[in-house]
Amino acid sequence: MRALVLLTLVLVLILTSSLAVYYMNRDSDNDGIPDIKEREYGTDPNKPNYLLAYALKKLPENEALRFKNVDFDESSKELVDLYASLPQDKRNSKEVNMILDNILSDNRVDDPEKNLFDDRFVNPTLPSIVNLSWTPTRENLDKIYDINVTFTARDDKTPISYAELRFIPVEYTYMIEKYGMRPEDYPKVFPPDKERNFVLTPVDGKFDSLEEKFSVPIKDIVGGREYKIVALVRDLAGNEKMVEVKTPYIRQFENFGKELYDKGIIVAAHYYNWYTPGQGIPKDLPDKPLLGLYYSDDNIVFNKHVDWATGHGINVFLFPYPYHNPKVAFIGLEKTFKKNMEADLFNQIKFSFCSTFLDETGKPPPYNFDNPEVKEAFVKAVEDLISNYTSLPNYWKVDGKPVIVTWSTHAYQSKEGNIKDAFEKVGSNKDIYIIGE
Repeated sequence: MRALVLLTLVLVLILTSSLAVYYMNRDSDNDGIPDIKEREYGTDPNKPNYLLAYALKKLPENEALRFKNVDFDESSKELVDLYASLPQDKRNSKEVNMILDNILSDNRVDDPEKNLFDDRFVNPTLPSIVNLSWTPTRENLDKIYDINVTFTARDDKTPISYAELRFIPVEYTYMIEKYGMRPEDYPKVFPPDKERNFVLTPVDGKFDSLEEKFSVPIKDIVGGREYKIVALVRDLAGNEKMVEVKTPYIRQFENFGKELYDKGIIVAAHYYNWYTPGQGIPKDLPDKPLLGLYYSDDNIVFNKHVDWATGHGINVFLFPYPYHNPKVAFIGLEKTFKKNMEADLFNQIKFSFCSTFLDETGKPPPYNFDNPEVKEAFVKAVEDLISNYTSLPNYWKVDGKPVIVTWSTHAYQSKEGNIKDAFEKVGSNKDIYIIGE
């Protein structure tokens, strides 16, 4: 009898335990969360809560419960993954919690919200700025007064939310230290112009897209320098991108020399570009140029000279001829001239060369053309000039003929007609216009 009672008690205990285990693990809605836990969480045991179940596998319970009332879909599931991927200290940060609370406030997660969280905290990606460019909108005689700047901002994840543009005059204060320019002369050389800052609105009138286009008019440019155009954009996640371009040298003066040239009025000036370190820079001057004791291979200097010269009617520069392999005189002129050819305003003035075309002989005047070495050196120098430079669009021409200016022609000598023969020889392959000084 006692044995039967004990067996009955054991069976009752087993049944009770089984019922307890069943009750503890019962999951009425088959969402993976026991009913008892759902009652503890305050959720409905009969309504599946798949997102909470997923979050409980990824996060501590107290953090997973933030998702308990949120609709389950791919976006909300991915948001859980993104949140769980953050270090604990970052998940505890005020900023993360504020953004997450805002996203979950309506109990649903859409792709833009998920992308915002990703872009801000997990995998930040910068927006891009493409096709930042400018075009003149008001121009006269090569002088640009107004421009229009355009660019496009793009982002792969979150919409563009802010854009600004800065138009900044470039300064050249290095000339004060490097060339000894007098500080009081600086504003005479580089007339002051203000920096312009623009907070932008997209062309379509509002920030609401992953791609926004911008168009910015800039008016009344003083010129006499280069300018930096700086575009900055920010996406909704707070990621910023900045791109900068620099304009070419923008003239201060209209090209009056061009106007005269088109009317057939030629105003030519010698332009000596031999002032380079260690070469030809006078030290004991009673006064200094406005630019200081400048270097001729500085193209801001060259642009400034062209701007001033053409702005006041000069339309041709006569350079010393840049011999390729100088033996005696004008060392380095070819290198300097090629550097000047890269200047922004080089094509806004006509040019030619003035030379004896005999400096490489190393012979002092008078130049005896009856000496074959002298005659051949002259012919070679002029033919090199013709082949290397006269095809350039801004080479000085008269009646369609490229101009060559000969220096010290009074020192050309010949008893056998070799001067005429030399000139005829260089003109046999190309009709040229020769001016003798």
